[in-house]
Amino acid sequence: MENMEPIASKAADGGDAAQIAPPPGAGHKDIRKEGLLETSDAEGFAQLVFHVGCLALCAVVVNWAYEHGYWALLLLAQVPFGIAESFLFNAFHEMVHNTAFSSRTLNTVFAHILGFENFRGAKWFWCFHWTHHRFTNDPLKDPELSGESVDLDDPTKTAWGYAQFLSGYPFGFERVMRMVRIAQGVEVDAWVADKPEAVQRFVRREAAAYVTGYALLAIAGLARPKSIGISLVLFWLLPHCFGAGHLRMYQFAEHRACKMGPYTDTNAWICARTSSTWWLYRKLAWQMPFHVEHHAFPNVPFHKLEATHELVKAAYTRQGKQVPTGCNPSGDHGYLGLHKIMFGRMLGNVAAAAKAAKAA
Repeated sequence: MENMEPIASKAADGGDAAQIAPPPGAGHKDIRKEGLLETSDAEGFAQLVFHVGCLALCAVVVNWAYEHGYWALLLLAQVPFGIAESFLFNAFHEMVHNTAFSSRTLNTVFAHILGFENFRGAKWFWCFHWTHHRFTNDPLKDPELSGESVDLDDPTKTAWGYAQFLSGYPFGFERVMRMVRIAQGVEVDAWVADKPEAVQRFVRREAAAYVTGYALLAIAGLARPKSIGISLVLFWLLPHCFGAGHLRMYQFAEHRACKMGPYTDTNAWICARTSSTWWLYRKLAWQMPFHVEHHAFPNVPFHKLEATHELVKAAYTRQGKQVPTGCNPSGDHGYLGLHKIMFGRMLGNVAAAAKAAKAA
């Protein structure tokens, strides 16, 4: 995977970039000077072992419950299993950024392994994610916003939309059929179409390889349902479904209810949110709750995002200011606090819509 270089903040309407730029002491040169761009294979493997260990612990409980017929316990164990599984996306994301390991080969190999696991082509996602960083919260150009799927729409508009969003449906399985169309050359996403032909060709081949792998696993599962089939369900597909809703809830905090607009370059200081949370949750999330810092400095590896956060905060403190935010609410309330506020907004929107319908 190619590196995602930092992008200078600049408003499309010709606004003064200095108004939204970080203060002295928190620029790209300062980040580099403090050694915050240094990646590490050791840190990457340590984090991966920790994450796999959490998954293995959950898998042991699920397996024991299945063998002894404790179905309630099995479903209960799938909740933490699903949370840990969903955060494999964060590991995948870090590898696509080339910041999980120092070795580009390790990043690429593991990106494809985890991309296969979470139904996202690694190169396809690199194209998608680079465009997201380039046009963050631009409703027409950010691929996380410019579409009509459940993931892209505002879930607070209706109660049904909110419930569907949090359910995780359709769980990412729809991306498999998308891969089929990509492999056939029938569908070319906008964030892939603007890349060189060699990249587009790789994305098609990647999709074909992934779909072939899924087909082989499906055949093996159907041929041996009591061994391979049940293992695929219990240790992959079921936790994936349980985790899909959680991943949406987590990702909701990254950019939603933050300033939107037609930016010519990304502006992390007003269109992304850093959220307060517990150490374990942040650890499992590969430090991505420090999301402003990640967008401002996409080359900073996961294990140095907290130090980057402290550097930025200290730079603003020296000026007698707080770190600015274009998000309402901010991330100071944590994830539960954020969702409590957004749930209230959803109820308000539903009530307002009912009132308007009654008046009409």
